[in-house]
Amino acid sequence: MAPTTAGSTTATPLVAQNSVTSAVHAKPRVLLIDDDPSVLQTVAHRLQVEGYRPECYACGSSFLNAVTADDVGCVVTDLRLPDVDGLELIHRLKNANASLSLILATAFADVPIAVAAMQAGAHTVLEKPIAMEKLLGELPLAIENSLARHQTKTRRQHASGLLKQLSDAERAVLELAVAGKKNRDIATELQMSPRTVDRRRQSAMNKICGETLADYAVLKSHAQTT
Repeated sequence: MAPTTAGSTTATPLVAQNSVTSAVHAKPRVLLIDDDPSVLQTVAHRLQVEGYRPECYACGSSFLNAVTADDVGCVVTDLRLPDVDGLELIHRLKNANASLSLILATAFADVPIAVAAMQAGAHTVLEKPIAMEKLLGELPLAIENSLARHQTKTRRQHASGLLKQLSDAERAVLELAVAGKKNRDIATELQMSPRTVDRRRQSAMNKICGETLADYAVLKSHAQTT
């Protein structure tokens, strides 16, 4: 099932997504999953009135086939679905390192379900029928968190890509330089001439588009961010 919003395009399934997609839209994206068409219609209409961009799905599999790991927004899903239940969707998104936030809605809410959902990574759990004011109160932070995850992943991917260009020798020179060692000491430790140290250091900085050792340290920090 395709999303009900106009102008949508077919996306690569979540489990196979590798490319980075655009995270910025004029209206925040909310993905609704429920097998009750009346619930989808009611919630989607209110979200449109409030300035959101809702997309509706009748089951978990159609949702998973339409989104990517880099999409930004908030999923609002029923716990009980005809194929993949809400808790399983949370685990699927987490395992795919998805940027999307998720709000679980259920008429069968109890403490164990709520705890399991939150531990798995849900933004929050709401009881059905959904109180729209509660949902609208949760969406801004959920979408903000989704965007933050996307930006963190983008920085990590960019930093990792630059650092992978470094040779082992170039990386060794930068590591010792960041540790505060002078070129002559680096040359002695790595058993190379000071001129070779200079050449490899300059080559490394060119590859990472950096001007100072601080640029290298920042890239390392971004690459290691989870």
